[in-house]
Amino acid sequence: MAAGFAASFVSHACQYGIDRAVSLRDAGLRENDLADQDNRIPVVAHQSLIANAIGQTGDTALLLRHTLETEL
Repeated sequence: MAAGFAASFVSHACQYGIDRAVSLRDAGLRENDLADQDNRIPVVAHQSLIANAIGQTGDTALLLRHTLETEL
């Protein structure tokens, strides 16, 4: 999975109040893993970021909001 997708999602989810550090830690990632959009991260880490953000916000449409509200 391209790190750029994960980085964009996490940044967007922060606008909805997630704790970025907690999300990355729980997904087994570090900021450096997302620093280059062309880096690759495990798909399971990306899925973990999504699940964690939904859990923190209670917004089950958060991934859809990211898709609609960004120009990715």
